Amino acid sequence: MMRNVQVMLGILLTLWITADSQLKNHTNDIIHVLNEERKVLYSYAAPYLLDNPYPGVEKYTHYEMARLGMLPLVNVKPLIPKLGPVINDVTSFKYPITVSSCRRSPTSRSVFIAVISATENVLNREKIRKTWKNHVTIVVGKGLLSMARFVFVLGMTNDSLLQSKIRGESMLHGDILQVDILDFYRNLPSKMAGLLNWVNANCPGVGFLLKADDDICVNVYNLANIVQSYHLSGNLTIFGCSHHVGILAFNNWGPMREGQHKITLDAWPWSSYPNYINGPVYLLHGSTVLPLLAAIQTTPMIPFEDVYLTGICPEKVGIKTLFSSGPTSMLALGSLYSEYEARNYLAWNDWMSSLPYKKVDDLYRGTSDNVTASVKFHFRSNYSTFP
Repeated sequence: MMRNVQVMLGILLTLWITADSQLKNHTNDIIHVLNEERKVLYSYAAPYLLDNPYPGVEKYTHYEMARLGMLPLVNVKPLIPKLGPVINDVTSFKYPITVSSCRRSPTSRSVFIAVISATENVLNREKIRKTWKNHVTIVVGKGLLSMARFVFVLGMTNDSLLQSKIRGESMLHGDILQVDILDFYRNLPSKMAGLLNWVNANCPGVGFLLKADDDICVNVYNLANIVQSYHLSGNLTIFGCSHHVGILAFNNWGPMREGQHKITLDAWPWSSYPNYINGPVYLLHGSTVLPLLAAIQTTPMIPFEDVYLTGICPEKVGIKTLFSSGPTSMLALGSLYSEYEARNYLAWNDWMSSLPYKKVDDLYRGTSDNVTASVKFHFRSNYSTFP
């Protein structure tokens, strides 16, 4: 029975692709027929998919396109044509507030640091500006990185007063990139697509892209260490911490049906997610930017950025994911009590840590011993094996 369902899903997707040229004429009869096919297929297939493990990106795409009646976008040029029909327009984002493009060709040891921030999180942005952001330029000055760009990535707000304040904040600091989409949690995949599109167009060839949330502290010296270690060997790689490890793992083993991270059985009938990286921080090798953007362009979105961007999309374009493990890691998933502990991690959650910001600032200023101690990272690329 399952094989019959999978075959039917594949046949329907083939019908959509072959009808693409005819759809350019906006033939209403074709659209009506395809949507009727979708309704029949979905009502038949859905019950047999419940509680099965995640079947892979191709079958997920077939299922979701059938469920939603998604038709190819005929007037959008595919970034990588062999990936299939375009279903998400990821190259037409507008940026009401932006920053300057990279002025010189980046090297393999350059980093674009993007902190994903909500429009209202002004205090979080100020904390970062007063602490670890200040020391990014110091690391570059010491020659530990060849270049580092820094932005806060925001969406749009319906509050005109708040938008006015954000414009003032941008004029004062010059570090805000605003994507023209509404800023709410389940829009994060689109927000990341907007970021990747901007980097692809305005900073091509950058060595690495660091994504961090705005409640994260980053050890910029350890960031430089990772860049130095992997800038030549990290092609098509995402670096991060497995979602199976630590205090955050309790709600990340599989799809939740209640709470902030809930997803309906219709939208995700399977009992598991693909292996993915914990969302608060991860590092993309620059060679992944265009392929990931192309994967987003051709893969139906789910509302969880980490599952989608570091689990589903990499599988589609052959990007490998390397998970940190051992006593040193990309992300500390428990409390930190001293700057000495912070030496062992690339990043940690501010809300989980007992480490005051003054201690963090001391760490970066070099007032703590062994601030630049080399961190050893142990990575595994096997999707089925975790630390």
